[in-house]
Amino acid sequence: MSPARSVPLLDCSVNDLLVRFAAKQPAPGGGAAAAFTAAMAAGLLGMAARFSTKQLIDSAGRAAQADRLRNQVAALAEQDVEAYQAVLDAFALPRELDPEGRRKQIRR
Repeated sequence: MSPARSVPLLDCSVNDLLVRFAAKQPAPGGGAAAAFTAAMAAGLLGMAARFSTKQLIDSAGRAAQADRLRNQVAALAEQDVEAYQAVLDAFALPRELDPEGRRKQIRR
């Protein structure tokens, strides 16, 4: 059973997130997966900085920077899904009724 699309990606359990990535639907896809990968990498950087207080100059500042980056790129996952859905919606507009309006929506 696939989790509801209306649930934000960041609120999904890991299992539900994996189910959503595997589902036969266009999003979430590669952009969201890349954002989560970058967020996990930033999380690991933060962890390493916290364990390196004796070896790393300004480890607390570096951990804080990694935390900010982690939060920023994690939010990009949901933005990617929303942006791609807008593209899909634009391509779904009928060509015959307003071809120029449809082209403008696709470009937007």
